[in-house]
Amino acid sequence: MVPELDLEESEQLTELALEVLEILANDELPRVRAIIAQELKSEKAVPKGIIQNLAEDLEDIVSVPILEYSPLLSEADLLEIISRGMKGRALVAVARRRKLTKPVVDAVVAEKDKKATKAIIENSSAKISGKTFDTISDDAENNKEWHNAMVYRDGLPMRTVMRIATFVSAALMKTLIERNSGQKDVVEKLRKTVRSRIEKGELDGSESKAIEPAFERAEADHKKGALDEKQIDKALIDGDNAYVRYALALMAGLTQETVAKMLNTGSAKAITALVWKTGLSMSIAVLVQQKIGRLKGSKLLKPTADGGYPLDQEDLDWYLESFF
Repeated sequence: MVPELDLEESEQLTELALEVLEILANDELPRVRAIIAQELKSEKAVPKGIIQNLAEDLEDIVSVPILEYSPLLSEADLLEIISRGMKGRALVAVARRRKLTKPVVDAVVAEKDKKATKAIIENSSAKISGKTFDTISDDAENNKEWHNAMVYRDGLPMRTVMRIATFVSAALMKTLIERNSGQKDVVEKLRKTVRSRIEKGELDGSESKAIEPAFERAEADHKKGALDEKQIDKALIDGDNAYVRYALALMAGLTQETVAKMLNTGSAKAITALVWKTGLSMSIAVLVQQKIGRLKGSKLLKPTADGGYPLDQEDLDWYLESFF
């Protein structure tokens, strides 16, 4: 209610405002409609008719924000809009919506739009049925731009994991094995697939070692005493971050869970304390901050003038103990 207006006057003003809003939403200039769409994309207290008109606008700059974000569009609304022949950026916008239901996902995938399907795969909140995963994995063989998204998708059905294992690159096979490392039977099946593909000439035999899971490589190097400054430095430069994570845990004598918390905390001091615990130098601590902690600039903890650790042992111990 507007101050100093009675209920009837306030309702009249609201009605007038909505009339103006509807006029602007139907303005002949796309730029005007686009501004209205941006303002209304997350609103709930507006007439649904206005939202539906904006969602079906022929101009992408108008429809896309509404299709991706508006909470007023129901599953039925989305299915009806898609059935009318939605294409391009508009379909991708629907694919990016949070918590997409299985029927809407099925409708998007059925359109056979490569970018929209990729957006569905990358949308971690989209509910994808097993049948649709089968469809996507079959089509993925000839769509390399989907491969990375498929491998990193959580909750893949096992038949989908085994299907994509028959065509992704050696590097992605390595990742696929690592992401399923907790299931020994799955890892063994994936390795058999690797061996089969090598025998068929689909993978270079020299790449088979690179497919060995990072935790197994780190454990093997630890047992033979090969985890040292030079080895960790090389792994960081090569971007072998999974290997470094496991190596740091082994060298520090900490659980992988504790190490993950320290590396993911965004704290330069926590990461530095972890590397100190391993016995590695401060120069390695800086690299770990940059390569794994994704820290830069003023957020980095830098070495002293002589290259040493900038924290005393008491501080380092405190940061370690706070994560135990």
